[in-house]
Amino acid sequence: MSKDIDRYWENYQEIYSFEEILKEYREKTILEFLKSKRPKNILEIGCGFKPVFVKYIEFESYTIVEPGVKPYKNALKISEKNERVNCINNFFEKISQSLMERPFDCILIPGVLHETENPDYFLHRIGKVMNKDTIVYVNVPNAMSLHRIIAKEMGIINDIFEKSKRNISLQQTKIFDKKILQEYIKRNIPSAVIEECYSFFLKPFTHNQMMECLESKIIDERIIEGLYKSTDVLKDYGCELACVFKKNI
Repeated sequence: MSKDIDRYWENYQEIYSFEEILKEYREKTILEFLKSKRPKNILEIGCGFKPVFVKYIEFESYTIVEPGVKPYKNALKISEKNERVNCINNFFEKISQSLMERPFDCILIPGVLHETENPDYFLHRIGKVMNKDTIVYVNVPNAMSLHRIIAKEMGIINDIFEKSKRNISLQQTKIFDKKILQEYIKRNIPSAVIEECYSFFLKPFTHNQMMECLESKIIDERIIEGLYKSTDVLKDYGCELACVFKKNI
């Protein structure tokens, strides 16, 4: 793997901005998924600085694979008194072989796939780790996000799949919409069955613009919550995608 993961985390913190708000809704969405499925043996790939096991505690075993040194050490510290949690400091693709015999009934891939060096290979290895009972939750940014559509119509970008400065700074290799994400999954895991694929959180402006609106009190917490709920109506245009799938074996 050639990605400089530690430099990634430095850049991420430098341009954090609206992420502080958005990460709460990513967490809210993934917790809703977990509470509906109630898995017991979980693999989380790329936990960042806020592993999901902090909020979801109804598990028997929880394995974290995190390549970044700082977030890995943070996960170790948080879980030091929890014997059910196992933390691994490495790229998933490098150690996936050793995970193949573990009985994971859930794999969480929150905000990782679009940043992998080779999404095809990554998903291929996910397929190898899955068993007949494994359900997978993938979360990536959405190319059809309202703010990208507006930027295209303004002439700021030529195409909704064009990489922004933020995408480039964070070494993000791929931009997905619903169709492309599902194509990638089915191409690399031929027996995959998509249970659901949906967008969430309507974001009309860039991260910095959203933060400026909050700080200047143009928008408030009620509007933020309304933007989250608005994807119940504007289903394709949320800034994030969540996809849930299993194997048909």
